[in-house]
Amino acid sequence: MSLRGADWQKACWYGVTTGLCAALLTQGAGGCQRWTGREQPREIQAKFGVFFGSEIQDRRVLARPKGVSRETVGFRLALSPALTRAGTLRWQLELPGPRRASGALSPRVERHGTALLASGSDRYDQTLPLELTDPEGTYNLRLWLDETVILERPFRVDANLANPN
Repeated sequence: MSLRGADWQKACWYGVTTGLCAALLTQGAGGCQRWTGREQPREIQAKFGVFFGSEIQDRRVLARPKGVSRETVGFRLALSPALTRAGTLRWQLELPGPRRASGALSPRVERHGTALLASGSDRYDQTLPLELTDPEGTYNLRLWLDETVILERPFRVDANLANPN
């Protein structure tokens, strides 16, 4: 078997062992990237916003909740191809601290969450815990899949914005 050009790269990339790569090198197939045991690269699409039916509407500014709201804020993770092994998804929501009596802001507050994504998962939805008492200001959402940052997204929460629902 003789592999040339992009074919040998595909063979190594999709998990052919290092031993076979070495054998191909001796057959004159050219340089071969060393396989590190990691799975093939995937397309990860992370979206933040307001869930609306089966869609998620991207929003840079959100109205602060004012009672029972039909708006559900969160993020959606879409993976293509699906996971071939379980993965850990971590999220961190950083928000302004509450105002002190002097009017100054307290240090920022963080909320965290973790989810185990099963092998075969290709989509994950998570709602975020925005409370009626949360201050207005700039928030920041970070997502990690295993140890890789896949989303870092600032957004504002505005108490004066009319809630569309």
